[in-house]
Amino acid sequence: MTVTSPNITTTLFISINIIKGSTLNTTFFLTLHFSRRS
Repeated sequence: MTVTSPNITTTLFISINIIKGSTLNTTFFLTLHFSRRS
């Protein structure tokens, strides 16, 4: 079973971006939600 490092790096980079994106979206949604309430 051979593993090429560029594939690992790309997968890691993509997953980190997905995690960052969903965190930003959640933060933005919560901020919008609470700013509308007050």
